[in-house]
Amino acid sequence: MGVPGFYRWAVKRVPYLRAKSCGLPYEFDNLYLDFNGVVHTCVNDWSLQEQEEFLFRLIEAQLAVLLSIVNPKVLLYIALDGVAPRAKMNQQRSRRFRKAQETDAEDGLTEAVELFDRNAITPGTPFMLRLSERLRSWAEAQAANPDLKGVTIVISCDRDPGEGEHKIMNVIRSHPEHTHCLCSNDADLVLLGLVCRSEHVYLLRTKPNYEKRVRPDSAAQDSDQRELLLEGGSQPAVEDYEMLSIVALRAWLCSQFPDCIPHRLLADFVAMCCLVGNDFLPHMAALDIYDGGLDKLLAAYYQLRPAQHGYLTREDLTLELPRWSGLLEQVAQDECELLLDMVHLGLGPKQLHYRGPGPPPADWDGLSVVVWYVPRKTTEEQLMAAMSKQGCQVRSVHRLKEYKGSSWLVHFSDAQSAVNTIVSTRRIEGRRLEVAWAKPSSLQLEELPEPSTDPFQVAEWRSVLHTVVRESFEYWLGPENLPNDAFLRRHVRKRRDRFVPLRVFAAFRRLKIWMQDLTQLADVLRSSEILEVMGEGREAMVRAKEDHSRKPEESKEQVQRQNDCLELLEAGRSVEAVQKLLPEYNARYSGPVATGSPPAEDAAAVQQHRSMAFLSGIEWVLHYYVEGCSSWSWFYPAHYPPLCAGLASVTGAILRPPLDAPVAPELQLLAVLPAQSAPLLPAALRPLVEDPASPIADFYPREFEVDLKEGDKEWQATVLLPFVDETRLQNALASVLREGDLSSFRPARGSRFEAGGVRSWDFMAEEELPPSRASRDEFGVPSQFSEAAAAILLAATENIERGGKGAKGKGRKGRRDRIGDGSLPEEASAPSPQDEELKSSDRRDCQCGIL
Repeated sequence: MGVPGFYRWAVKRVPYLRAKSCGLPYEFDNLYLDFNGVVHTCVNDWSLQEQEEFLFRLIEAQLAVLLSIVNPKVLLYIALDGVAPRAKMNQQRSRRFRKAQETDAEDGLTEAVELFDRNAITPGTPFMLRLSERLRSWAEAQAANPDLKGVTIVISCDRDPGEGEHKIMNVIRSHPEHTHCLCSNDADLVLLGLVCRSEHVYLLRTKPNYEKRVRPDSAAQDSDQRELLLEGGSQPAVEDYEMLSIVALRAWLCSQFPDCIPHRLLADFVAMCCLVGNDFLPHMAALDIYDGGLDKLLAAYYQLRPAQHGYLTREDLTLELPRWSGLLEQVAQDECELLLDMVHLGLGPKQLHYRGPGPPPADWDGLSVVVWYVPRKTTEEQLMAAMSKQGCQVRSVHRLKEYKGSSWLVHFSDAQSAVNTIVSTRRIEGRRLEVAWAKPSSLQLEELPEPSTDPFQVAEWRSVLHTVVRESFEYWLGPENLPNDAFLRRHVRKRRDRFVPLRVFAAFRRLKIWMQDLTQLADVLRSSEILEVMGEGREAMVRAKEDHSRKPEESKEQVQRQNDCLELLEAGRSVEAVQKLLPEYNARYSGPVATGSPPAEDAAAVQQHRSMAFLSGIEWVLHYYVEGCSSWSWFYPAHYPPLCAGLASVTGAILRPPLDAPVAPELQLLAVLPAQSAPLLPAALRPLVEDPASPIADFYPREFEVDLKEGDKEWQATVLLPFVDETRLQNALASVLREGDLSSFRPARGSRFEAGGVRSWDFMAEEELPPSRASRDEFGVPSQFSEAAAAILLAATENIERGGKGAKGKGRKGRRDRIGDGSLPEEASAPSPQDEELKSSDRRDCQCGIL
C-alpha cells in the first residue's frame, strides 16, 4: 500500500512522471517483480479454486505477459513477501481481521463462499511453500529459454525475510550502475526509488482503472477453452500499463528547491511523507494527502529555507528536532481548527459571497419583490403558490420584460411577507429562484395594470424589519439554536464576558439583505428584553443575558480550556492553543494501546509518549527506505497519531529501537491471522487461536470496533484491534513447538544458463552481476526514454531559472498560492486568526429558523 494517495498526488503535480517511450518491449538491465500483487491479481481470475494447478498456470501466464512488456538483459528478480518487520505486521493484522469480519457478515447473507482463503498469501503457509517451489522450478526451466539466456533469474521466496519491495531495493542499492525497472502498484516503490543511489529507476504499473479484457469464465468448464485463456487470451494490451519515471519526480523536487543538496532534500521529503501516513505510521489529521496535506508540508518546508538554515534530517538520517518544530508550527493552526471542529467550535463550511443589492432603501414600498431565473413556462398561479410559502400572502404578480432571464415582480399584501421573503429560499420545479426587494417604478412590466386597480400600494415596513431582526438575534443566541451552532458558540467562547461583535452578525447573508448599519442595529437590539448591547458603532457587541452556549455534557474546566485555546489562537500561539484541547483529543482518539503505554487519564503523558514514538518511527521509516531495516521489532504503539503540536514540543532525545532479528514465520502467522484463518496454521498452533482457554485468546477477537471518520472511504477506517504482546506470543509458541520445529529461513535462489547447462545457487543481493547490457544514450539514460529525459531536464532547468517558484500567474489574481503544476508560493504566510474570523462569516448562512 505504501503512502495512500501518493501516486495520484504525484501524477497531478509532476510533469512527465508518466514516461513515454518509443515502444515495446521496454529494455532494462534488471527487472524486479514485487510478486504478491501479481498473485492477488491472478487469484481474482482464478474461477476453478479447487484446482490449484490452474492458479499456478495463471501466474506463469502473467509472468509471460510481463516479460513481453519488459525485456531484462542482466537480472530478473521475483520477490515474494517474507517475514515482515513488526511495524508492517500490525498493518497486515488490521487488514486481515477487517476482511474476516466483513466475510462473516457476508456469509450471513449469502451461501456463496470462496474456497480459497486469501490469507494463505502470508509467509509461512503451506500454499506459499508450494508457490515458492513452483516458481523455482519455473526459473530453472526459463533460464534455458533463448530469450533469457545469460539472464540471472532469482526467486526470493517467503522464507527469505523482508517485504518484497525492500528485498528488491537491497539489490538495487548494490548495483546502482544498472538500469532498473520495478513492477508493482505499491506507492512505496516510488519513494524507495526516489532515495536510492541509482539514477535510472522506472516503475511499471497497471493504470488505475485497469481491468483485464478477458477473464476466465467461472461457468466455462471446457478444458480447451481454459487452455486458450492461459495461452494468451488474458494478456493485457500495451495501453493497460504505464511507466512512471522516478527520475522525473526527483528532478521536479530538486527544481522546486534548487539551492538544496539533492540527497538531503530527498531524505527530508521522504521524512515529511511520513506525516501523511504509510503502512507503519497513521497520518496526521491536519495533513490528509487527499486534502492537500503534502502540499501544505512542502509550502511550509519552503518557508524554512533549508539550504540556508538547515535540513530536517542529518547526514546519518536522524532528525533535527528544532527544524521539525519550525515546520510543524506552520501547520498547527490548521490542527487547532480541526480540534475546535471536534468540540463543536468550528468555523463551518465556506459559503458563497452574497452579491445582491443589500438592505432596502428608505423609499422602498415595503411590499414589492423582484424574482428572476423563473422557469419560462411558469404560470401566474404557479408563481403565486411558490411565493406564498410560510404564511406569506401575495397580492399580485406581474411578468417583466427580459431581465436576468425570465423574471417577475411580486407584490405582497403585507410588509411582513415581503421582509421575510427577501431572505428566504423559493423554488419552482426544483430550480432555486433569486429574490430581492424592488421598486416597481424602476422596472418595465410586459403588461401595464389598469390605473384604477391601484396595484402597487405602500406599507410601513421599518418597524416590521426591526422586529424580525431582533427576533433573529434572540433566536441565534437563544437556547434553541446556540448549543448546536458551532460558529456562534466559538464567538461566544472567544470572550469570557460572552459578548460577540455585531460585525460578526453583519456578515451573515440575512443581515446583508436586511440591515448593515451597526449603529442602527445596536439601537434595534437594545429594545430586546433578553439581550444586552455594549459599545457603539463598529465596536458594538451583543450577548444573551443568560448563557446558552454551554452544552449539558461540558464541564466548567472544558469551557475554561476552550476559552484559553481561542485566546491563544487569536494571539498567534497555535501550538499552545492545541495543547489546551489535548484531553478532548485523547478521549476521542484513544483505542487500544501497546503494553507499556501511559494511562489514558494522563493526557500530557499520552501525548508525549505518542510523540516520541512517532518521531522514532519517522527515523525508522527513513532508515528502512534508504538503508534497510534498522529494527525488526519496532512499531508505533497506538492506533492514532499524536498532534503536530505535540511533535513540535518534543525537545528530548529520540529513543533508538534495538537492531534485532526477524521472527519465525510461525510467529508472524500467529500475529496477523484471525481465528477464521486458523486452518492455515500448523495443526499444533490452531488451539492457540481457536480455544477460548488459550493464553493468547484475547489476541483474536471476532468483534471489534472500526472507526470511520466522516468523509473517509471504507479502506481508510481505523481497525481498533488489541496490540499483540510479542513476549506472550513467543511464550505461547514455545509451549507447543520446539525451536527446532520452526521453519528455517531460505536465501534467494538464482538460476542462469551457462556452458554445460543451468546453474543454480544461493543468490546474495551484493554479489557481482554482469555489466550493463541494455542500450543507453550518451548520458546513460535508457535509449527508449531519451526524449522523455530531455523534456524532464528542460522543464526542471526552466523551473530552476525561475528560482524554483514555478510558472507565474497572470497578475495578482493569477498567482498560485499552493503547490501545483510545478509551482511554490512566494513567501506565503498563514492567515491570521483575525483574517480567519472575517472569512468565516461567509462560511455559513445563519437562518433564524422562523421561515
